[in-house]
Amino acid sequence: TSATPFNLLDISKLLVALSLLRLVDSGRLDLSAKLAEGWPAFAAGPGTDRRKITVAHVLGHTAGLWQPLPNNVETLSQLLDFEAMLTAVAGMQTLEPAGKSQRYHHTAFGFLCAGICRHLARCELTEAWNEMIVATKGVAGAARQHEQQLPLTIRIPQVCAGASAAHVGKAITSANLEEGAAMMARFGSLAEVSKSGGEGTTEEDIAFQVARENWGHEHLVDLSMFSGSTGANVSGALLPGLQAFGTARAVAEVLRSVSTGTVLSPRVFEDMVTTQRPMGDDGSRNKELAAAMGYVLKLDGFSEWGLGAQLVPATLNEAVDPDASAQGPGRPTAAWGHLSQVGSCALVLPGPRPRVVVLLLNMRSSVPGH
Repeated sequence: TSATPFNLLDISKLLVALSLLRLVDSGRLDLSAKLAEGWPAFAAGPGTDRRKITVAHVLGHTAGLWQPLPNNVETLSQLLDFEAMLTAVAGMQTLEPAGKSQRYHHTAFGFLCAGICRHLARCELTEAWNEMIVATKGVAGAARQHEQQLPLTIRIPQVCAGASAAHVGKAITSANLEEGAAMMARFGSLAEVSKSGGEGTTEEDIAFQVARENWGHEHLVDLSMFSGSTGANVSGALLPGLQAFGTARAVAEVLRSVSTGTVLSPRVFEDMVTTQRPMGDDGSRNKELAAAMGYVLKLDGFSEWGLGAQLVPATLNEAVDPDASAQGPGRPTAAWGHLSQVGSCALVLPGPRPRVVVLLLNMRSSVPGH
């Protein structure tokens, strides 16, 4: 029904980012703040130029921590343990200097944001999330009316464990011949890359080497983890940036409130919708990552971000509203929001008549009632 919460998956990264941007707006957090200066465990981690990573780098997917999993996370129980994951992500090796390229930080993004809240803003991410929800006109009122089942929640708490939610309909199944052939071809290409190495290793090779290191742990990043088929209480775990639950109307209300200035100040909003892609990065590095991880993650649609907001080419907006290309003070030229690997989208199409489009899918269209 219209009241059924969906797993927002990747779209939850936008809501996490909004939670942090409100901290920036209130002066409790600075975009230029360096993580290593307030987060000791992060400062002690390995990698080049680690101490230069800022809050803006994390929100803009330019922190250089884009591997799908920390190396020491090997089981589902580890992944579902928030404190263990926060420690593991803090110790991830930087794969490239901060600000060098923009690549989708699939797993690290939300946990880095949680660490930023705790160590730099002196609050928990869940607190910042709730403050953002309360600031959203309409959603706050709905939350007060449904205290046991919020319309937007970062996880489904134990009191709501019996609530009906639309699980991602991708259960673990035996691969058919076509899928098996594709997987073998992918493994073959990854194996060839692993033989190159040495001084001649290219940035594309690095992406494929990272993908190869994920072998045997695909189930921890594959969407089937959210299907309810694992036997674990995944929906009750705190997996920031990887999942959150809400209705399409609740998400649309947040985006509408942001676009009308209810949630963020004009200054911070403008920063959010300004591209963070570094000079000299034409987007090819993120395409390399998408190609390398394509056997388990569908990242082709993720190409450019502002501060936590995905920027979509203005041509999409113009196709929906021919007047949308009209310019104006502080008006972004591209649609902004976030997409999801299952085909869901939450976008604001700016222009003289801004439009909010939220479509939530759970990949179960062939199942009656979904």
